[in-house]
Amino acid sequence: MAGVINSDEVHRLLKLIFRVTKGKSYTCVEQYEDDDEQEEKKSVYIVTFQDGSVIRDKIKRLCESFTGKLYDLPSAADLNVQMERMKNTIKDNKAVYENTRQLLRQQLMEFDTIHGDAVDSNTSSTIYVYKMFLAKEKALYQTLNLMKSQNQSFIGYFWAPHQDQDTIQGQMANQTATKIVAFDNHCITPPTYFKVTDLTMIFQMIVDTYGIPTYQEASPVLVSMVTFPFMFGMMFGDMGHGSIILMMGLFLTLMADKLRSTALAPALMGRYILLMMGFCSTYCGFIYNEFFALSLNLFDSCYDLESRTQQETAGVPYGEYTYMRKGYECNYPMGVDPVWALSTNKLTYTNNIKMKLAVIFGVLHMTIGILIKGTNTLYHRQWASFVTEVIGGLIILLFLIGFMDVLIFLKWFEPLDIDTPEGAI
Repeated sequence: MAGVINSDEVHRLLKLIFRVTKGKSYTCVEQYEDDDEQEEKKSVYIVTFQDGSVIRDKIKRLCESFTGKLYDLPSAADLNVQMERMKNTIKDNKAVYENTRQLLRQQLMEFDTIHGDAVDSNTSSTIYVYKMFLAKEKALYQTLNLMKSQNQSFIGYFWAPHQDQDTIQGQMANQTATKIVAFDNHCITPPTYFKVTDLTMIFQMIVDTYGIPTYQEASPVLVSMVTFPFMFGMMFGDMGHGSIILMMGLFLTLMADKLRSTALAPALMGRYILLMMGFCSTYCGFIYNEFFALSLNLFDSCYDLESRTQQETAGVPYGEYTYMRKGYECNYPMGVDPVWALSTNKLTYTNNIKMKLAVIFGVLHMTIGILIKGTNTLYHRQWASFVTEVIGGLIILLFLIGFMDVLIFLKWFEPLDIDTPEGAI
């Protein structure tokens, strides 16, 4: 007796057969491989026992209780005949499979054959024509499902820009069974539509990830085209790293037409934002005086680098060097004086500057956002939102955080001599 069961039940089957036959049987089990990895592993078993109706019925009921199939083996005389018949069946099935495969391959090659002038770029293969036909049919029925059937006609509503109304009317003029009528008697809020260019498209996508402006609201895209790259430059201010991004953006911008048919085509969408972020990062790195985290002596330092002193004990100098300024009126032309790279408190000094710049531009950025909100509330006459959100937001922002900007500017414009004890404090 033979059968097929799951591989995880083999051990239990062997134990039960041994108990039922009291050890007077021999069971051979072998697992066979299946190409489908998701299917459960199967095993084939053959039980050999002394012939007898009682023991045969017990083994049969036992094997049928397991998930799988049970097969009766033919007699020894018919076994070779059955095996030969099975081999012929497998051979015939393989021949049918191979013939079907060849016919299908030939049919697909005929579908893929380009008809007409192969040099003409307007010709296409049959399979591509079928693909486009199915795509159009699918789009057509999807649109019809959105319409309402009435008196053998379909009625549907759609939004379109007002400036494209004449173009739509002209395209539908040849369709005698189609009629387009403007319908304004509704209270539905129209969807938002922004005309984008290659420059504004990526910034519009960034704004849309946070929220799409409602109909006739002011879009912050124009403001974000300036603030987003500049904020990135403030966080990533380095002349070396910024110049790499700048060169990448410059390369994609200048070579855009030649790269549209290459693997870099998806990156062309962000060429302008890379160019602007690279420029702002390089500029802020120039302000921070950092080139791959190293300071450059681009201009003449206000400190005498050759005249330096150290503290002394019993005539033995120790500690860090002290550099003296050339004069009280000396100011580094632009950015941070490179002498700070030689000090032990360089990070404390530069992080202090960056923190203050972050507070100033952060408050400025949030104030611009509240003002844009104010223009929207005034346009839509939402007076409650104007008082509670705009005026209240400005008061909270400027009085809680904005006063720090005033203190920062007062400190910057206060004339101090750092060579005196009062200035050092």
